[in-house]
Amino acid sequence: MKQNFRQGDKVNLIHMNETATVTRIANGMIYVNLDGDEIPVYPEDIAIAVGGSRPAERPDFKPRTDERPKEKVPVSLLVLNERGLLLIMEPFIDQEQKPALQVYIQNGFQFAVHYNIILDFSDGVNFSHNGLLAPKTKKQLFPFQEDKLNDKPNIYLSAWQQKGDENEIELRIRPTAHFKKKKKFEGFSEEVFVYEIFNEWPGRRSEIERHHISKEELEVLMQTNKIQNYDNADLKTGGIEEIDLHATSLGINEKALASGEILEKQLTAFKKVLERAIQNKRERLVVIHGYGKGKLKNEVCNILDADYSFLPYRNEYHHRYGHGATFIDL
Repeated sequence: MKQNFRQGDKVNLIHMNETATVTRIANGMIYVNLDGDEIPVYPEDIAIAVGGSRPAERPDFKPRTDERPKEKVPVSLLVLNERGLLLIMEPFIDQEQKPALQVYIQNGFQFAVHYNIILDFSDGVNFSHNGLLAPKTKKQLFPFQEDKLNDKPNIYLSAWQQKGDENEIELRIRPTAHFKKKKKFEGFSEEVFVYEIFNEWPGRRSEIERHHISKEELEVLMQTNKIQNYDNADLKTGGIEEIDLHATSLGINEKALASGEILEKQLTAFKKVLERAIQNKRERLVVIHGYGKGKLKNEVCNILDADYSFLPYRNEYHHRYGHGATFIDL
């Protein structure tokens, strides 16, 4: 049954479990006020709230349309085609006449996403933002001058649909890899820098789908004790390679070696597998380093920064590894 919406209607946002108020109707979209933000939604994604109030019927009542002049551009903008969760950096010249980057977060999913983001620079400067991003929208966050890229910024992002479902990612931005991400992108007149955070929402695909391996092949591997679970199922399938740098997984005798010698062997194994993955044109290398004191993880990152600065990488929460793995895009 088709619903007719009017300005002032109380509506339920079906994919967000939130209630909002209709502010205007334009170009087939319903604009609603949610916690002080005006966001666009599709008519099929909302419903009149039970017990919600509607404005009294008046002959002179007319819905607000785009014909009214806008005082400012809304921070949430409609996105039609792009999927996934993205960070976008748009170049511009700031008031000091210096090159700068305006950061946006974009939600291409069909559901709302809560987020908390911190952009942290090595000199102690940081920017942060948090909020709720409606389906198919992007939001302007904060700007920074382009030369700050030399301060080795890290991005810490947490995103979730519901509390307890947080997905966290750490993204290190390095100038060499950054400038390779520039491209034409929907909604921007000039080229922008695009960072893909999640192409698919974590956990939505089964392990078998994610590894591109059949159920029958997986059962054979498990029956022959080649793997105990899915941890190594994608070594030769799906363009993804994985290495576990724990000493026991590498066959290192921890009792016979000093900690420095163990670390050296772990890093040697990492570099060997990374070179092999590059030569074999893998899509990604997953490096499992665990939690511990973070020494192994930091050394892996130092190698990537020094010798492979052209490779983007990130440390993000994953339901199999927690925060104990680094993902390198090849």
